[in-house]
This record gives sequence, structure tokens and C-alpha cells, in this order.
Amino acid sequence: MNGTSSSYVTIQNLKVTGKMYLTSTASVANAYSGGVVAYANYTNISGVVSDVDITVTRVNGNWSSVGGVAGRIMNSNATNCGNEGTIHGYQYVGGITGYATGAITGCYNGGVITGNGYVAGIVGMTTKGVTACYNTGSITGASNYVAGIVAFASGASASVKNCYNRAYVESTGSNVGAVVGMTNNASAAMSNLYYLNFTCAQGIGSAKNADTQTATGVSKDTMAADAFVTTINTGLTTAAFVSSRYSPALSWQTGLIGLTTPTKGNVNLDPFGYVDEDDLTLLTQWVADRKTSADLTAEQWAQADINGDGKLDGLDIMRLRNYLSNPKLSL
Repeated sequence: MNGTSSSYVTIQNLKVTGKMYLTSTASVANAYSGGVVAYANYTNISGVVSDVDITVTRVNGNWSSVGGVAGRIMNSNATNCGNEGTIHGYQYVGGITGYATGAITGCYNGGVITGNGYVAGIVGMTTKGVTACYNTGSITGASNYVAGIVAFASGASASVKNCYNRAYVESTGSNVGAVVGMTNNASAAMSNLYYLNFTCAQGIGSAKNADTQTATGVSKDTMAADAFVTTINTGLTTAAFVSSRYSPALSWQTGLIGLTTPTKGNVNLDPFGYVDEDDLTLLTQWVADRKTSADLTAEQWAQADINGDGKLDGLDIMRLRNYLSNPKLSL
């Protein structure tokens, strides 16, 4: 998709779902594959959420530029966008886009992202600013430049500000970071960056200026607290984040506003603190097995005895099931 410097194309207010399977017997240099648009030049993308699973089966070549929303954005901007799809690419892979030369603002990734190198929750490589974004999907690479937000920030204009990562980031390669994999310019602004402290060994894999380009690891309790909303909004002209469960949501994510982090229900003691269907399955099994407090640790019991009546039974199951159906309910 091509606009011009004087007349930008607009893509806005879409929710796209589906599946994409990509392969070729020939060597592919640039895949340019996205859940919504393959290649965007002089384009403004806003209010777009992709729930498209993308699977690249590589035979040969780099298969560059695969993204949940756009494969590559050139001279373009992505604002208030999100990805929920699972993406398996090879090189320059991101939840929002694989490669960008424009601003990315107020975006999130909740999908699992895997690839070889230049793999990240938001963007594989960028030369412009990434601001007020977050990642909650696990990120796995097999080579260099892997991160929760930006895998490779290239140049002085490649700033990363007011972002956080809340998922595992893993790779056997170098330049691996919870928030940024690498920045190659000491003038690139890196500020107000945070990550859940057990998700990766370091916040920024390789910084050109270790004094000013930093990211801070925090506990899940800190990230879930109301005070963290104030922290992550610091320095923004207009607050981008609002209080929600587990960690801040973006102000445009109206369905998440006002949700609170549950204090019970994490039956499997997930280190992220999530309460989900896995907890319901385990609780159901424990009730069937007639587990008592003598069979479980004190922490397990505290999470499983949802109604606090000193026993595990169908009432606990019902309460947890109702919460999963409507997280606005209290546990």
C-alpha cells in the first residue's frame, strides 16, 4: 500500500482475524507479510487489532519483515494498534511490524512471537520512536537481536520510551533484552522502560550508552500496583496508560479499564500471577481428588480455597468459573 508524502493512506478501526501459512521452494529475501497489510508506505495505521496467526515455513532466504499488523512500515505510523495472533517468522519479526521507519505509539502485543533474529513483541527493527507500548506475549529467537519491545533500535532517532515487558524473552544469540535487544547510537533516547524482573537476564541487551540507556526490572506486585500507572506515564504529554489487572492497559483498551488483579485463583502458582483456565482445570482435579490443606502447601491452599470456607468444593469451582467468564467479578 503506497501513499505519498503529501497524501497519506489511512487504515483505521479494524479487527482482523484469520490464519496465514507462508512458504516457498525458492529463496525469499523479503516476505513483507502482515496480518492486515503487507507493506505500508506513507500510511497512517490506527485503531487496528490483528488476531491473525502467521506461520512461515522457510526453505531458504531471510523471509524478512513479518508482522502481526504490517510486514513493513516505511515513512508510516502505527498508533493504538495491537496484536493477539501467534507469529512464527524468521527475520525481522514483530507483533506490530517486522521493520519500521515511522513512529509506533500506544500499541501492544499479546501474541506468542518466534523467529530467528530481529524478533520482538512490537518491532524487529526501527529507525524511529516507539512510545507507550507493552508486551505480554512470550518472545523466542534462535539468533541475535531479540527483545520484548524493540529488537534493534538503529540510529539517533530510534527512541524507546514509556514501555514495559511482561513476558519471557529467550534466545541463545547475543543482544537479547527484556525491552530492547540493541541500540547502536548513544543519542537514542531510552527512558522510563520496565520489565518483569524474571523474564530476561537484562533489560537492554546491548546499550551504546549504559548510563542513559537503561531498563528497570520490577516485581509483579509492583507492576500491578496503581502507583506503577503513574510511573509508566511519567514524561508523557498525555497519559497513555490506565489501571487494569496484572499491569497497566492502554487508555483505548476500554474493556480492560477498571479490572483489578485477583488475590486468589492462581492455583498453579503461575509466576506471572495470571488466573486462567489452567487454574480451573487444576482446581477441578483437586476437588475430585478431595484434596485438603494437609495435601497442599499453604500458598497453594490460599489460592485454591476461593471462598475461604476451609474446604475445596464445587463452590470454589463455580466462583472461579464465573470469574473467568466475567473478570469484572470479584474473586
